[in-house]
Amino acid sequence: MAFLTGTEYITIADKLSSARVALQGSVGEMFDAVYEIVQLDSIDKEIDLLSPFFNVYQVSNAQWKQTSTLDAGVRALNNHVLRRSSHATLDAYLTNEGVQVTQTFADLCNGLGYPIVDGGNIV
Repeated sequence: MAFLTGTEYITIADKLSSARVALQGSVGEMFDAVYEIVQLDSIDKEIDLLSPFFNVYQVSNAQWKQTSTLDAGVRALNNHVLRRSSHATLDAYLTNEGVQVTQTFADLCNGLGYPIVDGGNIV
C-alpha cells in the first residue's frame, strides 16, 4: 500500500504546527491592538473602536483555546499513515521513518487521541 513518506508527513505536520502557532500569535496581536485603543487620547476614538476590537480579541482567544479548526487535518494525516502503513502507532511510524514532529504537533495529536509519547519522536 502507498502511504506518505516520513518527509511528506513532516512537511504537512509542520504546516499544521505553523497554523497553530499563528492562531496563538493572533491572540497577542489582538490584545495589543485593544491595549493601544485604550491608551488613545480621545474618548470618541475609544468609543468607536474598543467594542469591535475587543470582540475580535475574544473570538481570537476562543479560537486559540480550541484546536477544532485544525482537527480535521490532523485526523486525516494520522488516519492515513495508520491505515495505509503496517504501523499500529504513530510512534512506530515516526521511528521507522526516522522523523520527528514538533511539540506543538505532538500536542495536537495527543489531544485527539493519537498519542506520540516517545520523546525521540519529538523535536
